[in-house]
Formats: sequence, C-alpha cells, structure tokens
Amino acid sequence: MKKVDPDRIGIIGICGWGGMAINTAALDTRIKATVASTMYDMTRVNAKGYFDSEDSEEARYEKK
Repeated sequence: MKKVDPDRIGIIGICGWGGMAINTAALDTRIKATVASTMYDMTRVNAKGYFDSEDSEEARYEKK
C-alpha cells in the first residue's frame, strides 16, 4: 500500500494486549515503535497465572 511508510510502523497494546504488543514487536522487525499501557503482562498471566501462582507442572496440567 502506497500510504504506508514501512520505516514508521508502530504498535500499541492497551490493557491485556500490552504483552501481546511487546511479543509481536520482538518477532516482527517491521515494527519500529511499541507502546504497552497495561497493569500486567497478559501472556505471562496465561502461562503462569496471576502472581505466578500456577507456575508448576501440576498447575499447568490442571489449567489445560
């Protein structure tokens, strides 16, 4: 698309999407600027639970 400047692509993640924006920016080299406005990293919460309360093999198995 002619209206898109490939050197000025940015991403913003608000609330639970803040962690997603950070992870996407780490993977996609086209992204030049990232903003995350969030209280916590939702991807970490999904993986380990709030305050890492589910950070064990048993807890992860139960979550499935």
